[in-house]
Amino acid sequence: MSELLPILEALVADAEAGRPAALCTILQTKGSTPQQPGAALLVRSDMSTLGTLGGGCVEAEVRKRAFELLQHNRSALLDFLLNHDYGWDDGLICGGRMFIGVTPVAPRVAQPAPTVSAQQRGYPTGREAAVGASDGSSEASAPVPLRVRDVHSALELARRRRPASVPLRIEHEDKLLEYRLHLEVPPILLIAGAGHVGRAIARLMVDLDFHVVVVDDRPDMASRERLGDRVEVIVDDIARALRNYPLDHASYVVIVTRGHQHDHQALDAVVRRPAAYLGLIGSKRKSHMILKDLGAAGVPSEQLARVRTPIGLPIGAVTVPEIAVSVAAELVQLRRQNAPRLVEGPFELAWVPNQPCA
Repeated sequence: MSELLPILEALVADAEAGRPAALCTILQTKGSTPQQPGAALLVRSDMSTLGTLGGGCVEAEVRKRAFELLQHNRSALLDFLLNHDYGWDDGLICGGRMFIGVTPVAPRVAQPAPTVSAQQRGYPTGREAAVGASDGSSEASAPVPLRVRDVHSALELARRRRPASVPLRIEHEDKLLEYRLHLEVPPILLIAGAGHVGRAIARLMVDLDFHVVVVDDRPDMASRERLGDRVEVIVDDIARALRNYPLDHASYVVIVTRGHQHDHQALDAVVRRPAAYLGLIGSKRKSHMILKDLGAAGVPSEQLARVRTPIGLPIGAVTVPEIAVSVAAELVQLRRQNAPRLVEGPFELAWVPNQPCA
């Protein structure tokens, strides 16, 4: 699941329990920054957090400002210049800019605003980072809470693997800026073969935010005990399972079965189906033979040209873990090359004259 999804789930849980919280989201970046648009941090009224904006001085300042804004249920636009003076102590001298929106969520159960200050909690006061209005602050003059129902609806869509986004509304310079934060649904990775390589790839990819499905006809190999609870396991004839599993143009398929015949049957089952990636393990000779046979059987050449073989980035992998790393790297590379923008909004209104935090 996307890193954003557990943050939004926690936000809804806090709101349902009557605990104030603020969603802090990177809306835009320029130049080199430790995180990219869409990264989020949940800040609660007890100053506990979930997620990250890159750590260091920026995250500390956002955390402090979010706590202050929660006192009044007000939103803000924060602008950070990661220059030498500001980020030296924490190593954040990337030279870029980060534009961060802080949006409170209204709890379902009314709660009194926290009265303890950041200073009383022993948290450093830091430096003012909000920009926009004449006094250097862009806090909203009236509450513009993030609506729990919007977040809940987006999560429901994401769980059904449907496109989903959360509206973020921030008042800034007498304007209401509206952004949309898109939820990144974990892509399906269908692995044919639960052997040593398939298992190693599966274990890596669940941590890389893929929905991993492993197919094998051997119950002793394709088991939750062996593959882990986060992997979807299908015990069935491999080719039949591949033909029946719902795939789309965002799906990934990796074929790592236990032999030439199974590889041939597995590829035949999926080569005509939509997928972002079709990968076949094996030597060039074996792959050439399989592709030649499928071509002779009538598979169009443009379909065969989609097959990536050998699989994985060329890192000189030899051992099973190394092969898994090379495959994981190739899948992540392809995913990020095709990744859509996670934040949409009126960026031409958001940017203010370049100003370092001081």
